Amino acid sequence: MPPKASGKAVKKAGKAQKNISKTDKKKKRKRKESYAIYIYKVLKQVQVDWAEVATSAVLYCNSATELGIPMHQRQKDQSSSDFERSNITIRKRSVKGNIYSEEYSVTEYD
Repeated sequence: MPPKASGKAVKKAGKAQKNISKTDKKKKRKRKESYAIYIYKVLKQVQVDWAEVATSAVLYCNSATELGIPMHQRQKDQSSSDFERSNITIRKRSVKGNIYSEEYSVTEYD
């Protein structure tokens, strides 16, 4: 028969569980990715006289950039799929006997 645990051992285990829950509450803040640094560098290149750029202006540019990137990706994917649908290829054929005469054929695939 295993020995019974004393009351002190149970209390210690309870305190350890409370300490674990306190560390769970204190979580590290996640870094929010933004383009603010890059926007600031570009603005400094364009307008050298500016000592400071307003934070609200950088936040506005950052939100516009975040909205623009997925839109750009969608357009890129859409244009590539359109390109795959209708391929136009030009093939060069050489004619025997005459080096300078060339004939081109255009084929379209749908």
